[in-house]
Amino acid sequence: MMARATDEGTSKGAGTAHRKEPSVRFYADYGDKRTKRSGGDAPNAIAVYGEPYTIRGDTMIEAIAALTSEPNSHVCGTSASLGYLRESCKRISEAEAYRIHPRLRAYMALASSALAEGGGS
Repeated sequence: MMARATDEGTSKGAGTAHRKEPSVRFYADYGDKRTKRSGGDAPNAIAVYGEPYTIRGDTMIEAIAALTSEPNSHVCGTSASLGYLRESCKRISEAEAYRIHPRLRAYMALASSALAEGGGS
């Protein structure tokens, strides 16, 4: 699931809606805090977007993440715990995320294309 565009920037006089780009942040995903602290390479990256929300006492955020811990794993839409992001991940640039995880880049490009064509509502 990709971030949904909003009509918050609607131009009243022109009658056309301007879609606000979602803010996406990227993290290197080490899988656990021990691997993160060891200084090894992260096998995958996570893209998060939207506002955090609480479910069953855990603060979550929408995400695009790896399906497995294998390097450059396939990805899917999910939610990520902010605790997991703090303990097992490290904030990185978009370019670094795409270097680590080319499949994430391909997914994001496809989702962005679908949104631009009006397919993400």
